Amino acid sequence: MAWSAGVYTRAGTVHTGATTWASSAADGDAVISSSEHDTHDQDLANGINACLAKDGSNAMTGSLNAGSQKIVSMAAGTATGNGGRWDEDVSGITLDGTSLVVAFNGAASDLTLDLASIGSSGEMTLSTDQTVTGKKTFTTATTPITDLRILETTYHKLAVLTAGGAVSVDTTAYSRFFLNNNQAMTLTFTIPAASADTDLGANFCTEGYIMMRNDTGHGAITLSVSATDTETIGSRPTGATELYSLVYQIVVMGSTRYVKFTWVTA
Repeated sequence: MAWSAGVYTRAGTVHTGATTWASSAADGDAVISSSEHDTHDQDLANGINACLAKDGSNAMTGSLNAGSQKIVSMAAGTATGNGGRWDEDVSGITLDGTSLVVAFNGAASDLTLDLASIGSSGEMTLSTDQTVTGKKTFTTATTPITDLRILETTYHKLAVLTAGGAVSVDTTAYSRFFLNNNQAMTLTFTIPAASADTDLGANFCTEGYIMMRNDTGHGAITLSVSATDTETIGSRPTGATELYSLVYQIVVMGSTRYVKFTWVTA
């Protein structure tokens, strides 16, 4: 009989269960026949072979029901197909299939979100404090994201530029800057390149600004940028302690790059 519904039962040729041999003796069998003994022993062998060996010498042949119990003392996964532990880097990933809220409690080098099943009217919301670094890729899909929002207050990472005769402004890393004007300076702008800094193709645009304040010794600002054509609108305010901004707008179309600077005051 071996295993049935998760329970193993001994079986001979005539009797089964915990009293197999006692039942045979009660029948008047003074000697156990070799055939009956072999049948009983083979039943035991079949039952043992249906078990999962703890040394890993055999494999499961069906799904294992853990009965709501935990699997403990697992080694960390090292390859695709390995089981994951709670304390591994990508461990606590939970998805509410109704609200479509994904919680990531670990870390990974690359993260891909497939939102095709949400539908064109869905929203993706970033909650709590989030930091997104590295290259971001957005590709055209059958179902595009039509409503991407960050709710309530929006913040931007600020780069504080160090004043000096030559100041580098890297627009590939930041879009918001602050500069204390305490001397004449040349600002050299680094412009994104389609092949190196974005995955948006040959044609794209970006913009940002530098907020400045005239301090003691403030001087002229010279703008330097490698572009096909540039234009500057307005001029730098020269009043003491005056606060103002230099807005830049960049258009890249393959190897053609246009840059417009606009001085903005109150």
